Amino acid sequence: MVYMLYMFLDESGDLGFNLNRKGTSRYFLVTIITTKDKDHLNRIVKKTIRGLSDKNRKKHSGVLHAYKESPRTRKKLLDFLFENETLRVGLIYMDKVSMSKVSKYKKHILYNQMIEVLFGCVYKNIKVVTGENINLIVSKRETNKLLNKNFNLYIERNILNSHGVNLIIDIENTSSEKGLQVVDMVSWAIFRKYEYGDTSYYDLIKERIVEEFLFLE
Repeated sequence: MVYMLYMFLDESGDLGFNLNRKGTSRYFLVTIITTKDKDHLNRIVKKTIRGLSDKNRKKHSGVLHAYKESPRTRKKLLDFLFENETLRVGLIYMDKVSMSKVSKYKKHILYNQMIEVLFGCVYKNIKVVTGENINLIVSKRETNKLLNKNFNLYIERNILNSHGVNLIIDIENTSSEKGLQVVDMVSWAIFRKYEYGDTSYYDLIKERIVEEFLFLE
């Protein structure tokens, strides 16, 4: 199948709601990048890795992880995004402080709902044609095969029925899909803004963000 549009999805933060526990984030966000040129994302990662020192290049094994990289490497990859004229960014974020107690026990439902809402907004913004072939590639967040299957069914039913697109969902490891390494970097950059008040990375990509909003129950 020839795809007219590729979407890469990743999340930052966690879905833990005990904010008193060390390491639990206040915010959780889901990020989607869309592009018609998937190969360009591959080139972005390869070009970023080529710019590393020989010592650092050997450590990476061809995979970039946002939280492990130096500020220079992060900024270099984010700057490369502007070479891709079709690339757009959409995100939805949750402030756990404002969530009800009932919702806190429905983590996977919340996750699916956030993606559904985000997809709908991004879909309208980038003006996808009805019947267009879309490949949604999602970072593997759970090893449980049943959960992954249920995730597929939920998204397919809600998105396909609502938006009339030919959607194929692939759940992949970041090592096998370089586009997921790019969205990981983008999502990390945006997360810094909300969780730590650091906009230095966000400012590098804000011109490509077409949707950014708070998830409401």
